[in-house]
Amino acid sequence: MDNLQEKLKKLAVNVQEMFECPVCFGAMDSTLKLCKNGHGVCNLCAKKVTQCPKCKEEYVPELHQNTLLGQVLECMPKLCPYSGKGCGAVVFDQEHQTYCEYRPTECLNDFCNWEGCVKDLIGHVKTCGKGNALSETSLDREVPRAYSFDLNESESYFTPIICQNQVFWKYFLRDCSTKCILHELYTVPTSKPSCDYYLVVKFEKGKLKFEHACKATAYNSNQNENENRTGLIIPDCEMLKFLEPGSNNKFEFTLKLVKEDLS
Repeated sequence: MDNLQEKLKKLAVNVQEMFECPVCFGAMDSTLKLCKNGHGVCNLCAKKVTQCPKCKEEYVPELHQNTLLGQVLECMPKLCPYSGKGCGAVVFDQEHQTYCEYRPTECLNDFCNWEGCVKDLIGHVKTCGKGNALSETSLDREVPRAYSFDLNESESYFTPIICQNQVFWKYFLRDCSTKCILHELYTVPTSKPSCDYYLVVKFEKGKLKFEHACKATAYNSNQNENENRTGLIIPDCEMLKFLEPGSNNKFEFTLKLVKEDLS
């Protein structure tokens, strides 16, 4: 099996070198463009150049979509796009790079500029020391927490959570104009998920209770901050009932992380 893996890796290296764009030196895929002599460039570079960098011939529109070549290229083994970061996987589809532990990520704590591989994230957040305190918890455990914020000001931030040896990012937003308290949970997966995670947030005092559950989604740095979001709507007059004794801006609540296996 190791010998087969080595042969596949060698083949992937040869394919990568053969389909290296001569302009940007990146990998060409099935969207590559061809000149009349059959030399290719990647789709992005084809928008910037008018002549083939190898033979100086112009690109031929009818050759731009080489269906057969594209199909063959899609079926060939390839090195992981993050092989330069240390990943030795040989891949045949896009799924691997979605969950590759060598893919880039970032620390979402305030005032931290750390960037690195997903596999190093858990070690970083344990020693980061910036932003909000790290939470380590177990499934189905209700954890008492308290937030300090001014009811007349909006505020948002991320907090890292470690559970089952993986990192989650909990996003908190308090919008003073809508009286909405929003919590979202983001995962940083290193394999295809076999379950769904939910974050349950509860404000409770006597018979008064506000509760909200949100399903975790994979973190995407390009997410639209203005997209529709839902959360707890708690009027200020009710919010004051959750004040921590002796405090004028610290509100008590509980968090719980639960898991549901995918069928």
